[in-house]
Amino acid sequence: MERLIEMVCVLAVLYAGYALGMKRWNYTSQADREKRRTQLKTLGLSNTFYFIHAGTLFFLILCSGGTFVFYWIYQQWKAILQGFKRLDGTPLPKGPFIRTLGCFITFYSLGGIINRTCEYMRKPISWSPVWWGTLWLGGLFTLLLCDDISLRLFGAFLFCLAPTIYQRRLNLLPKKPLPITPKPKELIAAAFGLTLFLGLCITVRMITIHS
Repeated sequence: MERLIEMVCVLAVLYAGYALGMKRWNYTSQADREKRRTQLKTLGLSNTFYFIHAGTLFFLILCSGGTFVFYWIYQQWKAILQGFKRLDGTPLPKGPFIRTLGCFITFYSLGGIINRTCEYMRKPISWSPVWWGTLWLGGLFTLLLCDDISLRLFGAFLFCLAPTIYQRRLNLLPKKPLPITPKPKELIAAAFGLTLFLGLCITVRMITIHS
């Protein structure tokens, strides 16, 4: 329990740094703003994303045993690769499937594109992708490796939270609010993922019993 409290305190400190720092636009002149916008366009932005209600995303990730996050990552990359642009015209390498397979690495660049686009559009941004990516992976490892139930629940919460936070930022871009009801294909993806997750759990359980 003490370790859980320590982890919560660390998150609070990180959020305080975010709220007092990069959350705000504080460029002092038009020249500063234009310079920053040029930097963002040089790194690359996207004008297309995958949109889903943030609460729905959290629920589907949780109820699918975490597997829905890979569907979400695939759909985000599929949309981003269609609308990605940067000043030198260089496209992003690899397709959405490969980027989803390497999601434990590409999750960082996904967050970077989301943050840059939101900043360019003068919308609130999330913590640094390095922080959210680390918290996302840390949540997964905590869930899988810790014996303490409170830490495992906290890990599951972080694993669901990181994509949800990014989605909340993205959902500020459209002018119309998103419906909370999931689409049929999202329900199918979550159900299929849950089936795979339960099958894997049963297989591991049987192997453990017979070993």
